[in-house]
Amino acid sequence: MKQIKILLLLVVIASFLPLLAHAQNTILAKDLTNCLKQKNTVLISLQKASDYNEGHIDNAINFKHSSLYNKMAMLLPNDTVANILGANGISSDAKIILYDNANTKLTGRMYWVLTYMGAKKVSILSGGYKAWLKAEMPITTARTVATPTIFTPHANAGYLATMQMVNKAIGNKDYVIIDARSDAEFEGTDETSLKPGHIPSAIHLNYTAMLNPNGELKSAKELKTIFKEAGVAKDKTIILYCRSSVRAGIEFYALNKVLKFPQVKVYDGAFIEWQSNDANEIEKK
Repeated sequence: MKQIKILLLLVVIASFLPLLAHAQNTILAKDLTNCLKQKNTVLISLQKASDYNEGHIDNAINFKHSSLYNKMAMLLPNDTVANILGANGISSDAKIILYDNANTKLTGRMYWVLTYMGAKKVSILSGGYKAWLKAEMPITTARTVATPTIFTPHANAGYLATMQMVNKAIGNKDYVIIDARSDAEFEGTDETSLKPGHIPSAIHLNYTAMLNPNGELKSAKELKTIFKEAGVAKDKTIILYCRSSVRAGIEFYALNKVLKFPQVKVYDGAFIEWQSNDANEIEKK
């Protein structure tokens, strides 16, 4: 009798594993199908339209993230963003799962956008579309037509940093500014139309440090070590940025969702806005 009870308990636990995966950090390809069976779940593909048309996960809505930004690559007004999300079948109370082609830049960015806008149940597919293909899961070329819904915005100002906040954070022991760009961008040696260099007192932590070679997010233990070695502590207010704060998104995900750091913001204006203001200082390594 005791063995039967243990067996039944194991069966019950196994049935809940996909739910636990959804509730935690990232979703594995092998668990996605069961997660999608849950009510009010929306799968969002951030693939380019051409890539999406060649093949995608069934029932995934193709979403163009750049539709949410102005010419400075900053978010449009909250109500406008909410209307665009709703028109594309994304509601604020849905269980939202994001995936891209595996570089994780776009899923990180959309995680920040949705979380900032008030969505409470947002996860990413670990390794993105490449992980799905590697797991030999089925794909389709049939386009999923989004059913318009309502996204009710509840913007969390605590997740957004402005240029004024960044100025306050420079050289301030209570803050850590993190530049998520490449070495060349941070050092000011790359060829770009932007002014070379980085925001003063920023530390450099390339967003690729968050990822394994296959595009999957590193474990919580590995991420904790990475940030600790970079001098990023939980008692600091952390401000993330890159060129347009797309790459900064996956670092926000790692700190906010995986490691549960309490004070993490994304500077939405990013280096594009910063360097456009002649009053702002720029450092070169």
